[in-house]
Amino acid sequence: MSDEDLEIELPDVNEDIGLGDEDKGRIQSNKMDWYKGEKGRIDRIALVYFNNYETIQLRNALKEKPELTQDQQRAIIKKVRASIAGKLGKSVDQLEPVDLLDLREARFKPASAVYKEGLGYFAYPKGLTAAEEKVWAKVGDRKDYAITVVLWYPTDREGDVDRERLSKHWRVLPWRTTPEMYNTFKRMNKGLVADGSSISQVDLNLSCADTNFQKNTVTQAGSAIYLKNDNFKKMVLEKAYALYAKLTPFRVITTDELREKLGMPGSGGGSSNVDITDEDFTGVLGNV
Repeated sequence: MSDEDLEIELPDVNEDIGLGDEDKGRIQSNKMDWYKGEKGRIDRIALVYFNNYETIQLRNALKEKPELTQDQQRAIIKKVRASIAGKLGKSVDQLEPVDLLDLREARFKPASAVYKEGLGYFAYPKGLTAAEEKVWAKVGDRKDYAITVVLWYPTDREGDVDRERLSKHWRVLPWRTTPEMYNTFKRMNKGLVADGSSISQVDLNLSCADTNFQKNTVTQAGSAIYLKNDNFKKMVLEKAYALYAKLTPFRVITTDELREKLGMPGSGGGSSNVDITDEDFTGVLGNV
């Protein structure tokens, strides 16, 4: 048999990777980075978590008429899309998700969690029964948080933007902060709205005093830089929008799963409020 007659099966040249620079980035973690301040550093950020106009209009309509049918709700959304498309000079099917975002108001997502040493954080479920609340109380006190998305600008440690790195080194990150920080933003926003602006239109400086406990002080840093350039704005909003469905910073488990982690009997067996007598067992065994 000649060399020409041999059947050669081509290998997959990309099946595995090495440790060199040519394979950099071929393996990626599913872990999502969250914004965290660094002690002694001032960061410049912008709040970039927004509702879309559809949600806002539908929410307002349902407040006035909770009995709206699904068809009536769809009609409201259809009208909103047509209005925005007209303003942007697009057809409705050309609209992108970021076209529908209302940039006038920064939004936050409330979340609650408990923490257990050695186990970490767990999302605190809604609608627990009294019996389930007793199980969750064994983990620790429930704490509340405000979740949002921020644009982080590359800066020096004093919070001044590094303009040479700005075009490539900005990041969009989810942020878990405290009710106290949320209330600070709320007060700031109230003052800005009174002056015809809002907190979503400005950048903010965050000065971190404690890395572990994330104690931050916030001040205004001037107009939002990313809003001054349409291309920059679009890139930021696209990355922000992609995070909106992922704002879950805590592990989600059921009460039964928590019982198991705590070494407690499950709700489906192993314990009962009904006493079983010897006669009961005798009757059962008699049928075996």
